[in-house]
Amino acid sequence: MPRNSATGVYTAPGSSFNPATSGTLINPSDWNTLRNDMATSLAHAATSTRALYPTAGQVQDQAFTWCGTAGGTANALTLTPTPAITTYAAGQVFRFIASSSANTGAATVAVSGLAAKAIVDQAGIPLISGAIAPSGALTVTYDGTSFRLGAGRPFNLSATDFGATGDGSTDDTTALQAWLNAGGGYIPAGTYRISSTLLVGNGSSSALSSIQNVVIMGAGQAGAGAQEIGATGIAGTVTLKWAGAAGGTMLSIRGPLTNTVANIQLDGNGTAGVGILDTHSVGGEMTNVVIRNVTTSFLQLRAYENVPYCYVSACSRVYRSVRGFDPVPGTGFVGLDVGNPTIAGSGAVLDVAGTTFINCNFSRPAGAGNDTLALRYCDNITFYRCFFYGPSTTVGNSIAVRVPTGAFGNRVYFPEQVLFYSCSPVGAYYTDPAWQINSNAALNRGLVFLPLMDGDNDSQIPTAAGWSGWTIGLIPFGNASALARQQTQVQITGTLAATNAFTYSVLSYTLAANRRIRMTANGTYFNNTGSSQNIIWYVGFGGATVFNGTISVPSNASAGSWLMTVDLGGYAGSTAQQEAQTRLTLFAAGSIGGVANNVQSDTGAHTDGLTLDTTAANTLALSIILGNTALVVNTRSVLVESV
Repeated sequence: MPRNSATGVYTAPGSSFNPATSGTLINPSDWNTLRNDMATSLAHAATSTRALYPTAGQVQDQAFTWCGTAGGTANALTLTPTPAITTYAAGQVFRFIASSSANTGAATVAVSGLAAKAIVDQAGIPLISGAIAPSGALTVTYDGTSFRLGAGRPFNLSATDFGATGDGSTDDTTALQAWLNAGGGYIPAGTYRISSTLLVGNGSSSALSSIQNVVIMGAGQAGAGAQEIGATGIAGTVTLKWAGAAGGTMLSIRGPLTNTVANIQLDGNGTAGVGILDTHSVGGEMTNVVIRNVTTSFLQLRAYENVPYCYVSACSRVYRSVRGFDPVPGTGFVGLDVGNPTIAGSGAVLDVAGTTFINCNFSRPAGAGNDTLALRYCDNITFYRCFFYGPSTTVGNSIAVRVPTGAFGNRVYFPEQVLFYSCSPVGAYYTDPAWQINSNAALNRGLVFLPLMDGDNDSQIPTAAGWSGWTIGLIPFGNASALARQQTQVQITGTLAATNAFTYSVLSYTLAANRRIRMTANGTYFNNTGSSQNIIWYVGFGGATVFNGTISVPSNASAGSWLMTVDLGGYAGSTAQQEAQTRLTLFAAGSIGGVANNVQSDTGAHTDGLTLDTTAANTLALSIILGNTALVVNTRSVLVESV
């Protein structure tokens, strides 16, 4: 059929009268063929505008799916494509510019005057407020029931697109909330007054947030607190300033969701309770954020214990250069509060974990009931070069271990596996009496410092169980307190000369004002001479005599064991003088000292007035002198600890 050629031009079939000339006899068969061909060609011609074949230009321009600016309202859009459609069909795609206002809730669209259909997100969930950005370029696809939103908000939406002013006097809460509901983006310089909590995401203990990848990207720097630079501090280039009820929360992140918060300052204006409540973030980063002038806490990290389809612990991300300063004076303050205070213990029992803090600084107000850092239901937390500050080195807690309450039986083991790299605390340390270290002590599941920086607080070294590490001077404490171990047997026999059984060089400054050295040694002895013999144990430190004790071993106590403990440290709290307390005990199956059936003999000494140079390295030595060359004394093990 010639009409179906690509030219679109009708060409009659060849015949006895094509071309026809005067006097030509028309063959009936040829005439019937021509007539039938023309009828078929006309039947294939367009009967409506929608049946037209598009041109290449129209296809390239997407002319039939482009609808221009939508009509109707922000929540009830209307589209008028050309040509109009007569019915909806799955797979239809339309592109348009949204109205000048963001939607305030669930939205619909009606095309070519047909019935309105719901607009849903890619997961088929009805839209939330702000999902359609003002004048945003959008694409919707009909799935047979509703229109799914394709290309949503443009990248880096500005908060001012939603009406935020940042002039310091206008209440920008509604505008900023619409901006966050749309996914946030860029917030220009200014001071934005907020009168109620700004919500990031809409997750809960029963559902993931349907809003993901929210961005709060402020212009410039976050400013500084008065405790950092004096005077009144420096306002951030972008400041969110509280104008709401006393005790309120300024910014609440409601995951599980991924989000990024950067380059802003939150000013509680002396009345806001919490700066940021971060509940179950699962990615992204918080960086260059300053929080000031709040009454309860700068930053709280919390977890939903059991969220369907969520298997990631809460706040498993990086907090970099987050600083909390200028707290409002009062009691019960916690600068950085990590982990849930109460645990129900149902389901997955997710906690705050996998969290890293880098170059973060937090403070607390004066008072014994205040914590700079409180650790609760959390594990696998890492702090790197962080500063936990307070106005006193002794009043108030720089770091507090606070066991969560609730029905969860294992709660007493939390917090656990918390690591501090080059961190500086100022203040006391608090350990909840209910806290227990996991039974696998080899894993050292408590708090570890590598090293503990003095932070203007060199008199404070943790002493409670579960706190371990080294000071900046490499003085160990807690589970790391073992300075040296010797477990290879050393045997002394055949000589009357003093023989070293153990020596160890103790680092300088190990004997600080509130630190001591403890040496524990044990071994066995044999007396086969047939007569009583003396054995002398001698302990020296830096050339000074710490202990020199003799025990006479009678012939009828021919074999036994011995145990020695030496405790050396400052005398009367001074580093200029030292004292030593020593106890030496012999055990035997027979009798010692002529007393029948006595199984032990003790000798001890208290030596004070020592003047050791603790600023230099000193050798700690255990020597043994035999009264007869036939005696045998074995040293089985020696442990030296800093306590």
